[in-house]
Amino acid sequence: VNPRRAMEQIVEYKHDPGNGYTKTLLCFMQLFIVSNRDRTYYFANNNARHFAFNADERFLPIYEFADEDNRKITHLDDFAERFLKKCDLGRTISRYMVLIATEQKLMIMRPYQVYAVQHMVKCIDDDNGNGFVWHTTG
Repeated sequence: VNPRRAMEQIVEYKHDPGNGYTKTLLCFMQLFIVSNRDRTYYFANNNARHFAFNADERFLPIYEFADEDNRKITHLDDFAERFLKKCDLGRTISRYMVLIATEQKLMIMRPYQVYAVQHMVKCIDDDNGNGFVWHTTG
């Protein structure tokens, strides 16, 4: 199964009124990961309003993991080694996922955003003095 089909299956399951999705542990999942071993993607779990394909048939927002130099890590084994370690995954969920309460939307930060936040926190911890954010997106 290609990753796109796996995403479609998740969307279909969530929209099927007879499946009991809201009565299972799946509705408590914060993060989905889909892979065919060579291509691996992850995305935040959301309600139906924020969980669909757009007109271009792209699933948004969905991400590929990347290292600090923005090199994609798409093979499942490499992804698991870097992203799914218990402490790293817990840190991702607790520090790098954002709930937008007014929209009832859960977002996960892109890899480069995570590395930028980590770098800023390190600068603060190291007491490097004053600083500023010179560029933001989104």
